[in-house]
Amino acid sequence: KKRKKKIKKTKTKQKVKKKKREDKLIDDTRRTKTKRENNKETTNTRKENIKTKEDRTTIKKIKRITKTKKNRKK
Repeated sequence: KKRKKKIKKTKTKQKVKKKKREDKLIDDTRRTKTKRENNKETTNTRKENIKTKEDRTTIKKIKRITKTKKNRKK
């Protein structure tokens, strides 16, 4: 008789739960504010995200370079 393989529980479930919890907290803070304040906040975050996107590409480039350097050292 073959032994059944144990299925490992992934951490994704935990991550999803955590995210839900965080989202709930964010929603609670939003309810106390006015509509105008919330809208301002979202536009600001969007602007920041656009900035970070450009930064991300540079970060990726830097990472790639460092990776190749590390491999050379080996």
